[in-house]
Amino acid sequence: METQHPHSSSQTNTASEVENFYESEELDLVGAARALYQRYLQVHEHRAKEPIGVVLNPISYRGKLLFRQAPVLLPEERFIPLHQMRNGR
Repeated sequence: METQHPHSSSQTNTASEVENFYESEELDLVGAARALYQRYLQVHEHRAKEPIGVVLNPISYRGKLLFRQAPVLLPEERFIPLHQMRNGR
């Protein structure tokens, strides 16, 4: 079943449906960030530096780890901090 953006259909969505859509989208982004972080740990097992988080494009799910200061994001990018990847939310 395909997830549809809550504002893209002509039917009216309840507040709960819109909230559920954005919550599941957020969990998908955290999961993608976590997968990128875990892959980094596998590749750099013995000398991994701890990142502050991951910057992700929510459309393409392309991302990169950040190791210094909080980023200046492009309008479509999302920053997922390390603590959110570790805690799952």
